[in-house]
Amino acid sequence: MYLIRKIFLGLRGIIGYVFHEYPFYFNYDKKELIDFACRKIIPEIKSFADLGGVWRINGAYTFYTLKTYTIPSAFLVDTNFNSTVIEKSKEVKNLKLVEGGFGESAVLETIGNVDAVLLFDVLLHQVQPDWNEVLKMYSTRTKCFLIFNQQFTHSEKTIRLMDLGMDEYFSHVKMNRSDPVYQDLILHFNEIHPTFNKPWKDIHYYWQWGITNNDLISTMNDFGFEMKYHKNCGQFSNFPSFENHAFIFLKK
Repeated sequence: MYLIRKIFLGLRGIIGYVFHEYPFYFNYDKKELIDFACRKIIPEIKSFADLGGVWRINGAYTFYTLKTYTIPSAFLVDTNFNSTVIEKSKEVKNLKLVEGGFGESAVLETIGNVDAVLLFDVLLHQVQPDWNEVLKMYSTRTKCFLIFNQQFTHSEKTIRLMDLGMDEYFSHVKMNRSDPVYQDLILHFNEIHPTFNKPWKDIHYYWQWGITNNDLISTMNDFGFEMKYHKNCGQFSNFPSFENHAFIFLKK
């Protein structure tokens, strides 16, 4: 099943690239999430912030949204911007690139208040501030969250994967532990990272959390948001403990 889905997504990626100039890894479930929000949930949308939308996708969801809908103001936030994103952003006058971690106070002040916040594949990476603290920060600055996240199905409660030990960590996170990126994590686990000034184990480059649906929905309810859209988009890659889920939460 995983191999069949991989082939299907590969073909879809090629078709999207050839006919629509989407990046190869453009995800159509995320496109559907954006379209549903802009047409059904907040059709009056005037602004949005795409948090962490560069890696592997070059801001594609920001550029798709601005091309498809008339939105006067948008922010694309990430810790690193490549030349592709920088050059393409010059063609879009209503887009501001914001470099930094989206949990930083300076970044929040730059963004201010927006109608919608996009969090695609990023909540599971957030530590100091944690994923739920990030949601709390933005809950007073937006009326709508679009969330696409790899949700944990192996337990009823959210867990910090780094607390499990490396053997169990890699039993859920099916990455190659001999990869130099993960060797750095193993070798420098509790050491302070020279760039981010916090322990390597807390860096957003790594898979940090197993977040459950119940905990995410409950957290959003606590912050005054109601779920208006939910779709189970199937197993993530070859990770049997994780499924891709899409959500829209609207302020009550």
